[in-house]
Amino acid sequence: MKIQYFFILLFGIQVASAQINQKNAGQLVDRLHHALMSRDHDELNTLLDSRLSYGHSNLWIESKQELLSNNASGKLIYHHIDRDSLQVTGNGRTMIVRYQSHLNVALNDKELMLQLHVMQVWTRHRGHWRLLAGQAVKIS
Repeated sequence: MKIQYFFILLFGIQVASAQINQKNAGQLVDRLHHALMSRDHDELNTLLDSRLSYGHSNLWIESKQELLSNNASGKLIYHHIDRDSLQVTGNGRTMIVRYQSHLNVALNDKELMLQLHVMQVWTRHRGHWRLLAGQAVKIS
């Protein structure tokens, strides 16, 4: 009987953890998008891991410092970001988040409309989620 309760408790924790991750993932992605669009350096600094590697759909890869610098300078301006079809896998320390996104951006003053599939890896450290890696691929 004790073993059954253990497995029920374990299953309940796993289900609750998955729900928390799904909720957290959507909130984190939305916070990131808002910070990118509003060019909120402090919020971006909080959300991005110091080891960040972010691959764009044009094969450009940014570190945390490059992303912060490019966002502040206006080299890459995010005018509008929509996301849908959020999928989350992971555990209490790492989340892999996938979604489709429609973006209106300006790169070096060139306006672009993009449809992307995005994969992000978020890691939890000292109670805070931070973006560790991301990769965007154009949807044809």
